[in-house]
Amino acid sequence: MTASILFYFDFSSSYSYIAQSRVAEIEQRTGARVEYRPIVLGAVFHHLQHSVPPADSVKMSYLNRDLQRLAQRAGVVYKTPPMFPFNAMESMRIFYALDAVNQDAARTFANAVFAGAYAEGLDMSSVENVSLVLGRLGEDRDSIVGDDSFALAKARLKEETQRAIESNVFGAPSFVCGDELYWGADRIEMMIEDIT
Repeated sequence: MTASILFYFDFSSSYSYIAQSRVAEIEQRTGARVEYRPIVLGAVFHHLQHSVPPADSVKMSYLNRDLQRLAQRAGVVYKTPPMFPFNAMESMRIFYALDAVNQDAARTFANAVFAGAYAEGLDMSSVENVSLVLGRLGEDRDSIVGDDSFALAKARLKEETQRAIESNVFGAPSFVCGDELYWGADRIEMMIEDIT
């Protein structure tokens, strides 16, 4: 049995939102702990020379419809964020700042960022909305980003992004179980079957 599963994601990845909504189920069905690992997907794409399809492309139109179907199957609300893709850099750094102190608090924050962006339709690149989400959790944005240790969170985000690249992660969401990589919210069932 796998002791842990690494969950690589970027808050700006809609498919990562769908995958995150199934984390509790993955843990329950596999007995493994899912370890959250935000990464800078843009840096991964840059490394691989990939690009995001234009907003008015046929592919993006398909992806929007596909996300609606997947959200319905997962039983979650899905709203396209007002800014998409959005800059999630600060939220990912805050995640690692929280994670250094309390992994459960960091995970709760990540879930709240996903809900803010995709269930509430908030612009999570906005400092005001990041502050709002943190406030709901009893955390203060200014205290976190103003702390001297915030530089360590910035460095950790870079390190985890590099580690993902070295693990052959090329998109989000990606789950890594031992030596196996599963890319996409639609590969969760396959991963669960392989693990169990």
